[in-house]
Amino acid sequence: MRVIKCRYCTCQFFSQSDYEAHLKTHWKQAKNGEGEWMPCELDSYLTERIRNSGALVLGGYRYSLIGDGKILYRTRLESAEY
Repeated sequence: MRVIKCRYCTCQFFSQSDYEAHLKTHWKQAKNGEGEWMPCELDSYLTERIRNSGALVLGGYRYSLIGDGKILYRTRLESAEY
């Protein structure tokens, strides 16, 4: 059986659906209700990719940095955009 490790914490999962549900707990709802955020230090790899490209579209989301580059911010794309 394959174990899936969370890239943000020490949790481990046996199903992709459980892992994906868990990942949602790391992202906080933005006050404007249009996106989600988390501190950059929780995903240094994603942060570096965004710093190198300015923005990133991945897995149905558009990612960017806000708050002087200290916050990862993502918004869900319409299916026609990805």
